[in-house]
Amino acid sequence: MRDGMIGAPDGRTVALRTIWISDEATPEMYKEHEVVVLRRDLPDLGLVSGDVGTVVGIYRSGGYEVEFAAPEGETLAVVTLGDDEIRRREPHEILHVRQVARAVG
Repeated sequence: MRDGMIGAPDGRTVALRTIWISDEATPEMYKEHEVVVLRRDLPDLGLVSGDVGTVVGIYRSGGYEVEFAAPEGETLAVVTLGDDEIRRREPHEILHVRQVARAVG
């Protein structure tokens, strides 16, 4: 956003405010169905930093619904997380498999 003053054709000075609106995702924003990496442990859910999930929902107010699933597709957890709790995958990372408790429900 940018504020300023501008001269009108009739000689008056008027306030000017420019606001840029874009439908494109910002670099910090994740897209639906994007694969992300958990940045911290969530012991109550059996999740650990480095677990891989999929963004299944995006909140306008900020935050993401992220699904963590077993390789065969069983949902283990769906969690609301902020930008600071997930990250994109980095080049040359390798996925790791580990045992977890079965999903409840």
